[in-house]
Amino acid sequence: MRLHQLADGLLHVSGFLTASEHTLVFEQARRLSDAVSVASRDLPRNVSPLHNIQTREEYASVQLSSGASCDHFERYADGHRLTYFRQCKPFPDLGLPDIQLRVASLPGIDAALRHDRERAGKAQQSLVSWRLTLNRYPPARTSTLPESPRSGTFSSGNAGSLDATRPGFPWHRDLRANGAVSVIVGLGSPTSLEFGDEVPSDGHACCNRRDVSSLGKCLRNGEPRQLEHVSPGCEVLVREEVRLAPGDAVALTGRARWEMLHRVVPELHGRLRLSLVFGLW
Repeated sequence: MRLHQLADGLLHVSGFLTASEHTLVFEQARRLSDAVSVASRDLPRNVSPLHNIQTREEYASVQLSSGASCDHFERYADGHRLTYFRQCKPFPDLGLPDIQLRVASLPGIDAALRHDRERAGKAQQSLVSWRLTLNRYPPARTSTLPESPRSGTFSSGNAGSLDATRPGFPWHRDLRANGAVSVIVGLGSPTSLEFGDEVPSDGHACCNRRDVSSLGKCLRNGEPRQLEHVSPGCEVLVREEVRLAPGDAVALTGRARWEMLHRVVPELHGRLRLSLVFGLW
């Protein structure tokens, strides 16, 4: 395992999982994603009242046989599957019993938790409050064969179209409720993550500073606005790019967590990829 301390509270951990551990966690995460998807098929959909992109999103509330419960978005943002475990009681089985301890033991995590709990007026506690998001990004589809109803495959017939691109995740900040620290673990195939700041493109100020005691809102032109979204009239200036190999992790604390935006870059001909996003309070 190698640590790469980047600017602004961003830590890249190469080899967070060994090759054999990665295989175990990847397969277990894939099974979990499939099980939730199947369980959600006949459940009613709810419109999400709060999420981190500026589109209408629907989810199903799913209770698993293990006792775990989650909010499941079969198609989120640009087309990936997102499952959000809000309570993590019990914590979902990820194939590696000590993965929570290893996440919480990464450098800078404990100090960030103590600092941000104090800022947020939360009690200092020995036990971490966990959230978990499981993302599943479908592989790019480049076949030029026509749609097959039996196989369920689809192709636009144009290998150079968006069908040849694995979807990403647009610019966003994680919700305040997700935790003071976010740790992303990449599974399956590589991806690129970008981290940046909002810069004005229309002469207006952008909300790129965030106070954890402000309930995730800032005042812009006198009106409160959710900080999870890119401000209207603003663009994102990329500050860091991380190439995340399978089994690598990225930890976001401090400014990287609360102020900077991040995104998963769409990937041409990208293969199946999953990610685990651990939220700690």
